[in-house]
Amino acid sequence: MKLNINRNIITASLILSSLAPLASAEEEVNCAYQGIMAELVMGGRQVGVPISEAIAIDPDNASFKEMILLAHEEPAWSTAENQERAKREFRNKIELACYKSLQK
Repeated sequence: MKLNINRNIITASLILSSLAPLASAEEEVNCAYQGIMAELVMGGRQVGVPISEAIAIDPDNASFKEMILLAHEEPAWSTAENQERAKREFRNKIELACYKSLQK
């Protein structure tokens, strides 16, 4: 099961990485993109993906690495309900920071 989750994270990351040039056209789209990435990263955190494996997905991407480190400062939950809540809250936290940065 862990292998399938890792594959899903890698596949989603690659797909989203291909959309990055499109996201940069509009700053708000970029915030939504960051939110999706945050949800995926926290999903990995919740199922126990090690930091080193997560970073290895895109080792040259500093913001992705920072997001992984932030996610690992949050607890990993044992119930599906709490894991889903953690993913939503982390996504909102990342999107909020991004949207606030646009107001400056």
